[in-house]
Amino acid sequence: MTINRGKLPLNSILSHSRLAGSHVPADLLFKRNALRESHWNPLAQACAEGMALPFWLNHNPVITTSQIKGDLQDIQARCESVSLVIVDYVQLIEPMRRERGENRVQEIDSILKQLRAIAKQFNCAVLGLAQLKREVDSRSEKRPTKADFRESGGFEQEAAVMLGLYREDYYDKQSTQKGIFEVSVLKSRFSSETTVNLLFDERFGQFKNLAKSNY
Repeated sequence: MTINRGKLPLNSILSHSRLAGSHVPADLLFKRNALRESHWNPLAQACAEGMALPFWLNHNPVITTSQIKGDLQDIQARCESVSLVIVDYVQLIEPMRRERGENRVQEIDSILKQLRAIAKQFNCAVLGLAQLKREVDSRSEKRPTKADFRESGGFEQEAAVMLGLYREDYYDKQSTQKGIFEVSVLKSRFSSETTVNLLFDERFGQFKNLAKSNY
């Protein structure tokens, strides 16, 4: 099995723990001799907390849904249950076998069906990140829609929830909406379509509720 337990990159440890409250900016971790003496204790505590979490990472650059399923069976044998599977990103998954005449759109549709089956089999949530079509960057309205998901209409058919992220200040450097992320519910079987605004604290790599952004 190629998955490793408890091996998080530093920026992932940051988002988990108490570093934001301890004022340890993420960018300092990647600069030589940038950390101060006061940073080391909260950093060590964050690393210890992160390493104690029951998570596994699969770093294999080539993976199929069959391999994902096998990994989850091994994890389930150790931990009894699986709560969440994150796929980064769906279009990188390879088909278990390539059928003659099948194009990439059909392959992605099949992969999405298999991911949905995995969610049902292991009674867990599967969060799949996805590429958007390049046409989004060439149009004036850059907020993503369901039609923008690259290589497949299967996302709309198979997903219980589809979310789209948009940051105005990414495209407009003069925007007054600095650090504001729009999270749009493009589809949901559990609620109506809506948009929620979150504050992205780039220094600490954290999303925050706007109502609590000063805490």
